[in-house]
Amino acid sequence: MHKLITLICLFFFIGLANGQIPAWEHLGPFKQTVPMYSGESPHGIGKVQCLAVKSKRVIYAGSNTSGIYKTKNKGKTWKNILDYNHLIGVQDIEVHPKKKRTIFIATGTNPYNNKNYGIGVLKSTNAGRTWKKTGLSFTPDEFNQTIVRKVKVHPSLKNIVYACTDDKIYKSNDLGETWKVFLESKKANFRDIEINPFSDSNIHVLGRFWYFSNDLGENWEDNTTEISKGMDSPAGFGRIELTFSLNQEDLLAVGMKSQGNSIAISIDGGKTVSYLNRKVNSFRIDEHTMSLEFINDSKELVVGGVRIGKVKNLVTGDIEVMGSREGNSSNFIHDDIRELQYYKGLLYAANDGGIAAWDEEEKSWDHITGKGLAITQFYGISNNNTDPYFLLGGTQDMSSQMLKDGEWYNQTKLYGDGGKAFHHPEKFNELWSVRSGVLFHSTDTAKTWKWDSPRGSRGPFNSGIKYGDGYLYYYSTNVFKKNLSLGKWTNTTKSLNLRRNLSAFDLFKGNPNIQIFSEEEPLYNKDYKGKLFLTRDGGDVWEDITAYLPVLAWMQVTDLLFHPTDSNQIWASIGLFHGAEKKDKLYHTLDGGKTWKNVSSNLPSYPTTCLFYKDDLLFVGTDIGLYYMKIGDANFKEYGENLPKVYISEILYNEKVNKLRVATFGMGLWEVDFIKE
Repeated sequence: MHKLITLICLFFFIGLANGQIPAWEHLGPFKQTVPMYSGESPHGIGKVQCLAVKSKRVIYAGSNTSGIYKTKNKGKTWKNILDYNHLIGVQDIEVHPKKKRTIFIATGTNPYNNKNYGIGVLKSTNAGRTWKKTGLSFTPDEFNQTIVRKVKVHPSLKNIVYACTDDKIYKSNDLGETWKVFLESKKANFRDIEINPFSDSNIHVLGRFWYFSNDLGENWEDNTTEISKGMDSPAGFGRIELTFSLNQEDLLAVGMKSQGNSIAISIDGGKTVSYLNRKVNSFRIDEHTMSLEFINDSKELVVGGVRIGKVKNLVTGDIEVMGSREGNSSNFIHDDIRELQYYKGLLYAANDGGIAAWDEEEKSWDHITGKGLAITQFYGISNNNTDPYFLLGGTQDMSSQMLKDGEWYNQTKLYGDGGKAFHHPEKFNELWSVRSGVLFHSTDTAKTWKWDSPRGSRGPFNSGIKYGDGYLYYYSTNVFKKNLSLGKWTNTTKSLNLRRNLSAFDLFKGNPNIQIFSEEEPLYNKDYKGKLFLTRDGGDVWEDITAYLPVLAWMQVTDLLFHPTDSNQIWASIGLFHGAEKKDKLYHTLDGGKTWKNVSSNLPSYPTTCLFYKDDLLFVGTDIGLYYMKIGDANFKEYGENLPKVYISEILYNEKVNKLRVATFGMGLWEVDFIKE
């Protein structure tokens, strides 16, 4: 085996000398992962933000970080069809009701680190083969980070298109070529646009408020007060959602998130409403997960929130749960329903595990997340030193995912959001994984997991793990370390009285007592200015070096990296946007943080996410792909071919097979042969 690996590397070096470029290979997951042990649930593949059902065979699915996918065979296989110059999140998909090959998508990327931005509305006139910008376009920068939440084509007036951002409603009269703002409300948090199927001129827009128009959007009225009348303690709404019946004129349903959860029915087009259930706690509708859909000739109403169920009787409000978390249940469906669509007797549900279709006769869900819907969002991954293809990574709401013996397995005993992961450097079966900000430990190859979080350490989902000189380091709310032989955690930053989560941490390979960390909050305040700290004695004394990097007054460090042989050389990657001309993406110090130089060079203006160094090559992950620079060169370049320009969440290297690997937040894991220039 070792001879074979040596020959492969030798042939690759020869190929590179002849001008060949290394090609990235997708490691998956490619389809819904399977349980590793009995009793665990078939968990899913990843978060589907939205969907559009064109027919029972042709369905479109949108990822909030990695574009739009299409199936032509009822979900058996999928293909990403966004040919834009980098992948962007999709919040809504609208197939033109008259021109079926014309598709609009509302763009918006919103990964886990509170970044929200889009590029406007894109349009395809050839069923998704190619895309172009419409007149509603945005360029993300420091002052403009706009998500388009919804796009809606008028069902009968074929040239009219509506779209909403958080605070504006737009209208186009020429299929997206030009747009005009028709309604603006700074605190509206618009999420939905609905058009009355029985009245061409009756338009409704919803978010924290409910506005309607009877003249195609020329004039608007506020209907929020009307629905507040029936509430026990009206205190404003976090979100309002609406759906019309396609069978019965003036029948509509309204979902509301306030101090409690409520569902109301109107039989007069929204002029008055009657509450069915004031506390729909079993469905847990909220600001992020709320979708309504009439089914069965509008005799029943399906409600999607964190869970899913239906109102069986619109008069009495009787409720029935439609899904289960139990892995052995025939009606298992993943949590967090993002969108519902009812098409010719089938109900489709986009959720944080993929897409499922409800069979009313069988009372069960058919999961149609077939091969190719590769949308898994990884926070990070870990190598095994013995078996190079034994990988563990934490994901968005898909627990931890494990690649072993050529198959992907889910770790649903760690239900919820996974996080960073780590393999013991010497013990094959010993692993650590973060689950929803809590650290867990397994000594039997993930068959069982035990809590291993230090006291007071519950932090962000992407809390990190590092290793050095026999110690495991866990950084979340503080920096904690544990001697793996003794098994006791110590808080090394306790004396600093930190108040925020940590965003980055690194230790110097030549002396692990030399460490640096940053807090995640991007803004100073008058009482608490420390954000960047360095120690050279393992944490006995921490030096506040924040003031030496002034950009931290308004920006956030996403990763920190020591040079492997020089502890005075440190790189800091910067998140968020900061103007087209001020590319604050990457900083470098040669004197231990006393002075810093902006070395962003030609990196894209999008935020940077993670760093890696090997053999005089510096790799930088960004929201739109991976870039590298040879030390001494002036500019960054892309490494290899075929890697999608998607959010890179972690970069690492496996020495045994000479592979560079990246975790992406939206398209799974990738690897490529590592070749030094």
